[in-house]
Amino acid sequence: MAHFNGGTTIHYERLAVSRTEPARAVERGQILRLALHDQRVPVIARALNVEENTVRCWLKRFNAAGLDGLADAPRSGRPTT
Repeated sequence: MAHFNGGTTIHYERLAVSRTEPARAVERGQILRLALHDQRVPVIARALNVEENTVRCWLKRFNAAGLDGLADAPRSGRPTT
């Protein structure tokens, strides 16, 4: 379960339906939206066609760091294009 406040709810709802954000950011917003509507991890994973561990990972990161936790962590190597 994710923990939300009013401002966060508005931001992730916009993210969940965005057409201009990267697909992975939209997916994370969709995970949060479904979690707010009391959907369990297995249901969220099936609905978005992702692994349960992926859903758990993003919910844990959100609970630990808020919306900042949903950003991609720096990676070594060549930047994505």
